[in-house]
Amino acid sequence: MDSIILHNSRITVALSRDGNRLLAQSVTNLATGFNWVASGTPLGPSLSQGGDPADGMETSFTLAGQPLLKTASDAEHLFVAWTRPDGLTLDWTLTSFPGVSVVAFGASLRNSGEELLTTPPSFGPLSIRLRDGTAPYKVHWVTRYDYRKHEATLDRAFTLRGGEWNRPDSAGWFVLENTHAQEILFVGIEWESYWQMSLERQDSQVLLHYTLEHVRHDLPPNATLAAPRVFLGVSHGDLDDALRDLHDYLRMYVMAPKLPHTPWVAYDIWGTEAEGVEEGILAEIPFAADLGVELFYVDASWYDGSCKNGSGDWFTGVGNWQQEDRVKYPRGLASLSHQVHQAGMRFGLWFCPQM
Repeated sequence: MDSIILHNSRITVALSRDGNRLLAQSVTNLATGFNWVASGTPLGPSLSQGGDPADGMETSFTLAGQPLLKTASDAEHLFVAWTRPDGLTLDWTLTSFPGVSVVAFGASLRNSGEELLTTPPSFGPLSIRLRDGTAPYKVHWVTRYDYRKHEATLDRAFTLRGGEWNRPDSAGWFVLENTHAQEILFVGIEWESYWQMSLERQDSQVLLHYTLEHVRHDLPPNATLAAPRVFLGVSHGDLDDALRDLHDYLRMYVMAPKLPHTPWVAYDIWGTEAEGVEEGILAEIPFAADLGVELFYVDASWYDGSCKNGSGDWFTGVGNWQQEDRVKYPRGLASLSHQVHQAGMRFGLWFCPQM
């Protein structure tokens, strides 16, 4: 077996190759020496053509070549690829970041063949088996429809979903707390909707899957479909300790740098009527500037084809980011932006790329 070790000062991930599989030997919190995984069990992406995944991967895939470990900017990156006979390739990455107790997983499907392929209905960046399957575990998570934290004791199985577009369910973060050892595993997906996380006790182990839902696509030759990144972190103590470690990772490696002099005082306005939208917004500019507003923000329903019956329906036309609605904004948004700047404010415009 070939050994592969990714580590920094906070967390170590040790794997080995066994034929077409990668086996986890340890995922260790270096502050305490606590190992989270069941040694010698599969660790990798999750993919299935239907039914339950087979140890995290379909058996029709072959590990292509030797896993490649690179170091760049003090981060360590593991690159692995599995290929199916028809040319469907699953690329998988594992990254260790300096200074934080977090590793991240990425996965993408690639058509390396010559024919059009359809992606499997379920795939994701992470399938892992945790040890101490009989230990007392608590699950903590947050729901986005009411922004409340919940907790439950892990019995046989547990599932979280992100929900659908504009029908939110859980936030893409949860904590698994080993209350006996005071060890915490926190996991998150850097995406909003159409994902599923499942935990299932299996004898002395807990199987953890993170997969995407409703992802079936046609892949032309050389096309790629990437999954959002999933991160996994370790902490010791309580939930607040885990949140501090989570925030360290997000601030250092996920969030954009803070803009100067933020947060700004913002003024938000929109319109779904067919007439008078631009005139109404122009009339608000001096009023907002006189209040001391710093960011004048035009919300949804500015795009071409948007609702014009005054109902507040901002869904209509959503996604037409290339053109503003010239019925509502006959002078165009650039003219509106110019007048906002002339009044001494910044100009903001709503859009949502995943829609």
